Amino acid sequence: MGLLQPLSADWKWENVSMDFITGLSRTLKGYTVIWVVVNRLTKSAHFISRISTHIASKWAKLYLTKIVGLHGVSISIVSNRDARFTSKFWKRLQVSMGMRSPVCWDDIGEQRLMVPELVQSTNEGDKVFLKVAPMKGVFCDSKRRGS
Repeated sequence: MGLLQPLSADWKWENVSMDFITGLSRTLKGYTVIWVVVNRLTKSAHFISRISTHIASKWAKLYLTKIVGLHGVSISIVSNRDARFTSKFWKRLQVSMGMRSPVCWDDIGEQRLMVPELVQSTNEGDKVFLKVAPMKGVFCDSKRRGS
């Protein structure tokens, strides 16, 4: 068995991977890049053509309109872009959605104000909730369809 192991995906568009195809000939609209966003469970994809001069904030806005608008918010995004782009992309995406990074929460010192056992049980409860929530959606959907 090799060193690379596949990352499992539990629900559609919950886990996506994204990459850019660059260096293409300019189209009539001036596009030179294709942004590929792939659903890791079903392998379905969106191919979004744009100009190569877009900055991370524009890519984050495109992600919100083209992907989140159709499929909802993903739990994880796998990308092999450089760390600077990924950091800026995440920061802009969080700002656009009105979220803040868990790193900010830790900076406030909430963990120091609570008993460590409470923090641990809360973190474990959040993980369990994330794993149960998608199945609850499947159950409700099958109930609605009468199957």
